[in-house]
Amino acid sequence: MKALPFTIPKHDSALLLFQRDMEAVFYDRFHQHEAIQISFIVSGEGELLVGDRIRRYKPGDAFVIGSYLPHLFKSDNSFEIESEMVTVFFARTDLDRLLDFEELAQLENLLNEMDLGSALDSNQEEVGSLINQIEMASSLNRLSLFFSLLELISESKRSVLSSNLPRKLLSENEGMRMQAVMNFTLDSLSEQIKLDEVAELANMSTNAFCRYFKQRTNKSYFQFLIEIRIEQACTLLTNQVDLSISEVAELSGFQNLSNFNRRFKKEKGVPPSQFRRENAI
Repeated sequence: MKALPFTIPKHDSALLLFQRDMEAVFYDRFHQHEAIQISFIVSGEGELLVGDRIRRYKPGDAFVIGSYLPHLFKSDNSFEIESEMVTVFFARTDLDRLLDFEELAQLENLLNEMDLGSALDSNQEEVGSLINQIEMASSLNRLSLFFSLLELISESKRSVLSSNLPRKLLSENEGMRMQAVMNFTLDSLSEQIKLDEVAELANMSTNAFCRYFKQRTNKSYFQFLIEIRIEQACTLLTNQVDLSISEVAELSGFQNLSNFNRRFKKEKGVPPSQFRRENAI
């Protein structure tokens, strides 16, 4: 299967595709597809990498991932819990033909926002319930539930998942290159990562890789790496309260505790100790 692009097997005559993923881990390739994706996390935890940003996901979260927006659900396999996600896919082009109707014109702004991707900060359970109902509904009822789902999302509080970067369909070779870089980075967070080592994975010189990565993410590789390491630290701070702050820093790839504290506060607005007090499970 190609890493990028990834084709959603939706029939041309169907507006929607429902999908239920139930695996030890989710599909772990950095990929993109034309269809807009609305997903609800039933079980499982991990990191969601979307475009140039990363965030933690957990049960009860709901996300919208835009057309051709590269993404990766990196499941945390340290939990002995099966990962489950329900998703509805649809093509923006199918709805564009309906926007001339007055009743649906208000959807245009929502669809434009969906292209950036968003995390729902309210009504997540209701979104999950509507997606689940779509699975077994008749064709006409599916359509009704889908428009109810869009209306609910439009009324929900949302936060943008990714920067408004230029979007293009990556070739298979580009996709495999970025996939190798992303998966290596996520799997090596506690280790010392050298730029020439990452560039070699991408089959590029160091300078060429730096330009290539920044063109596609609007940030340097090391800026991206720090952000991912901070998210790793957040996970450890909240889920493993027996670890000391220095142990969290080391496991997240920071060799210097003062540097870790400074970087963490810059990204999260509070020091690690306060973050743990406010978020520990």
